Amino acid sequence: MNTVLFVVLVVVVGLAAIFFIPQLLIRRALGQVIRNFRRQNATNPHAAKTQEELKLAPKSYLMRMMSTRDYKPQAMDLLLNAKIIMTTEDGKYYLSEQALAESPIGRKFRQPRH
Repeated sequence: MNTVLFVVLVVVVGLAAIFFIPQLLIRRALGQVIRNFRRQNATNPHAAKTQEELKLAPKSYLMRMMSTRDYKPQAMDLLLNAKIIMTTEDGKYYLSEQALAESPIGRKFRQPRH
């Protein structure tokens, strides 16, 4: 009986780890991406930056194989799909603080007041 209970517990913990840990890591990456845009002052179309300038360009296949998983590209895609990160005609990116403030994501990542 104890062995069955132990196996069930291990399976439940394993499934929880598979589903919840990536969500936590993506949430952390969202904050990193938003902070990166703010640090670079890329918060309007005139101050937009390239992915390379923002240090958010996807890593090469070889670099991805040799390092831990980077969730920032997924976070950037999520923010692009939510229209929080916008693109200019010349392919540069900027953070729309207004869109962020109006989104559910924005509650967690409010602009610090000075």
